[in-house]
Amino acid sequence: MRARLAEDIGLDDLANEARLSPFHFARMFKQTVGLPPRAYLTQLRVERACELLEST
Repeated sequence: MRARLAEDIGLDDLANEARLSPFHFARMFKQTVGLPPRAYLTQLRVERACELLEST
């Protein structure tokens, strides 16, 4: 996800990468990371935006 922050990444894309169904991927992701995939991606994007703002 970090490598593709600027791209439109859907749940189906992520699930295909992990070779899981979208439902199973989302459930396991939330159980492992603590956030749903979309919320985690948003968090990564906000963190990256903050880094860019600090460096300018």
